[in-house]
Amino acid sequence: MHRERPFTIESEYKPYLEAIGFSVDPHFHNKAGVRFSLDPAVGEGTVWVYAKTSHFFIQAMDFCFYEEVPFEYPQFDFISFGYYESLLYADEHTVLSSPYLLGYKSRTQTYKCVIPRREAVRNICIVLAPAYYEHYLSETYPDEYEELLAALEGQHGRIHLPELVLLLKQLVNFTGNGVAAKLYYESKLAEMLALIVNHSHKQGTPKSPLTEQDRNGLSAVLSLIDSHNGDFRIPLEQLAKRACMSPTKLKYTFKKAYNCTISEYISRIRMQKAKDELEHTQISIGELAQKLGYKKTRSFSDNFCTHTGLLPSEYRKLAQGG
Repeated sequence: MHRERPFTIESEYKPYLEAIGFSVDPHFHNKAGVRFSLDPAVGEGTVWVYAKTSHFFIQAMDFCFYEEVPFEYPQFDFISFGYYESLLYADEHTVLSSPYLLGYKSRTQTYKCVIPRREAVRNICIVLAPAYYEHYLSETYPDEYEELLAALEGQHGRIHLPELVLLLKQLVNFTGNGVAAKLYYESKLAEMLALIVNHSHKQGTPKSPLTEQDRNGLSAVLSLIDSHNGDFRIPLEQLAKRACMSPTKLKYTFKKAYNCTISEYISRIRMQKAKDELEHTQISIGELAQKLGYKKTRSFSDNFCTHTGLLPSEYRKLAQGG
């Protein structure tokens, strides 16, 4: 069994990050949580962590070292779900190509890896403690607890759930503090559980598995879509070429893996980017529609209203307090 340890930023992050050159940023007050900054003498970047003590962590890493750095971490009991935009050394022998979603159950041995020089470490994760998935869930959902636990423990290894990628990115973009942050992060954790349970139900339907080559191809397609920064007018042929599939096979395989079409997935990404722009900028609705690849502002407004129940102008007024 794992030895019991406190589940706090001070116990589970601070000593291990400080050992490789990070320190707490005393000037970080933009949102809830703690930000660790890397010593500029050894590398560049940050690690942000939000914690509900004893229940869960949310972490976002984005850094690189100038030289190779060994790293060790004595694992505790936890279940994590993360989106990895760079290589992850899951243990001493496993290296997965990125980007991808990964469900992970901690192991008894110490986590060991070597972080290569000038290679980005970039990920967003939710880490659950036993106090959450063994006690809180069982007390809050006594009748459904076995189903919830089975869904959590059943999603290990690579996961194909684009909605979870969007949720994880929303966690990083949120800038609230105090009780607003507590409510937001706890609601997003509940949303994550709903996605995982629903995904687990769908996985129960017998179907032929995707090959590893197909999975890698789909990961490459998601990466290409995500890297277009709002310009979603990507020809199907270009996506198919990136996936090393025919257009017909790509459409079939994408729907089979993600339970949505490519256009539906792109629409979800578009809407999330639209909400971010409306919340934080004064860009005109017409410019935003064009930026997101819509030929007509009306088409964008109609789609946005279908997705959120509000017109873009109404959403902006509410989001910005106008």
